[in-house]
This record gives sequence, structure tokens and C-alpha cells, in this order.
Amino acid sequence: MENSNNNEAYLKGFDSVLYNNPYPVGSAEYNECERGWAQRFRRNSTRTSLAKKKKPKTFQELYTKK
Repeated sequence: MENSNNNEAYLKGFDSVLYNNPYPVGSAEYNECERGWAQRFRRNSTRTSLAKKKKPKTFQELYTKK
């Protein structure tokens, strides 16, 4: 089996915005496409969750009138 990072099926899954797996269920290509999609999902959700983490506001910042 090829390295997942260079596999056409993996890349097709990774590039898919919505889950769209054109390969037959149970085939090696199906599994690689699914891995690619899941990896993209993990990377994007990690990046998004890290971007959302902000320094909490202090009491003074919360209650000062602007």
C-alpha cells in the first residue's frame, strides 16, 4: 500500500469539503479516502479551536463602561 500522504484516494478525501467517498465500501481506496477526510477535519477543528482560545477578560475589563 502507498504512503497515505501521497495516495490519490487519501488526497481526494482530504480535499473534499463534505464527506463524499466515491469508492466501494471496504476497499483500500475507501479507507484511504476516509482517512484523508478525517485528517482534514481534525486539522481544521484543531486550528479553529486554538484560534477561539483567547485570554480571559479581567473583572475590570468586563465591567468598565465603554
